[in-house]
Amino acid sequence: EQNRTNKVEGRPEVKPGPLIGLAEQLQEQLRAAEWLDRAEAALTQVDEVDLRDLRSVVVAGDTAATDEDARALAGRLRDALNTRVETEQIAWAEEIEALINAGRVIRALRVSSRSPKAGAPVPAELANRLADAVVESVDDAMTDDRWGALLDALAFSPVRGLVHFENVPSEPSKELV
Repeated sequence: EQNRTNKVEGRPEVKPGPLIGLAEQLQEQLRAAEWLDRAEAALTQVDEVDLRDLRSVVVAGDTAATDEDARALAGRLRDALNTRVETEQIAWAEEIEALINAGRVIRALRVSSRSPKAGAPVPAELANRLADAVVESVDDAMTDDRWGALLDALAFSPVRGLVHFENVPSEPSKELV
């Protein structure tokens, strides 16, 4: 727009190259400042912020932390994330155990499929207890709805390979099949 006006008024055109270079330089600084704001906020709320959000701030710090202070902040965030994940992992295993003890097998299966630490398996002893509890929860009086809920929860649980049913419906309904 400015170049069009300059051309009409007989003035020289503005070269876009230096402006684009300046904008790119400012964009990097803005990205670093935005990360710094997010990182400081995450650090003050490290126990309440969602783990996915905390992970995204930590990962972004690998490229956005450009000076020594920012790198130190990124290190503190990484340590806080690791501590938080370990704490949540312990609470996750304790919740599964409490659900097994309460006889809430389907809920325990659903919880087992959402580990706070991506890719972390259910501890072996707990996985075996959960698999045994699933098998023990099956009886001839189970309704199709309960079978369906059990199989749905089991399909997404990391213990599905450990479960070997001894009792299955002899004549399953169409809905269950």
